[in-house]
Amino acid sequence: NDETLLYGPEIKFFSNEIETDNNNRLELSGQIFEKVDEIISKIDLNTEPAVFIRDETINLGLIGIVASKLVNVLNRPIFVFTADEEGNLKASVRSIEGINIFEILSTHKELMMDMGGHSLAGGLTISPNNYDKLKALVLQDIMKIDSEVYKNTGQTEFDAEINEKDINLNVSLKLAELLK
Repeated sequence: NDETLLYGPEIKFFSNEIETDNNNRLELSGQIFEKVDEIISKIDLNTEPAVFIRDETINLGLIGIVASKLVNVLNRPIFVFTADEEGNLKASVRSIEGINIFEILSTHKELMMDMGGHSLAGGLTISPNNYDKLKALVLQDIMKIDSEVYKNTGQTEFDAEINEKDINLNVSLKLAELLK
């Protein structure tokens, strides 16, 4: 068997390398989400059925993570675009139930250099010159879908507020009974 086992110092070295890489990725993700928050703050979520984020400085390896996190928070299709090595725009796309994003993108494939995916997620490559046209067409297509699909912005309504000092086992058990 040609398995290689690592011992002592080697394990420590690789463990430290992995931890350093992970910490760098987390720091980079935090910086990206600060930029993304700024971009989203300029979007009217009451009227926009999808969110398009275009920032050529976002790391290509992180656009899928950004799109995945945002779709869960904003409850609407999310398009995150960044530049590749050739200057084209690559996007990671996430969608929600009721909006088949692959079907919508497929109707505009002539604007794309490459695309793939399924009903809830996809990826694409376009020329920067086609960005505005693709965005307008996709938004137009999504607006034809019942707006109730994406109106829920992920915010939850509640009837009462509870202070954390009031939470105990008894309260937890009563809440569990209500949820049955």
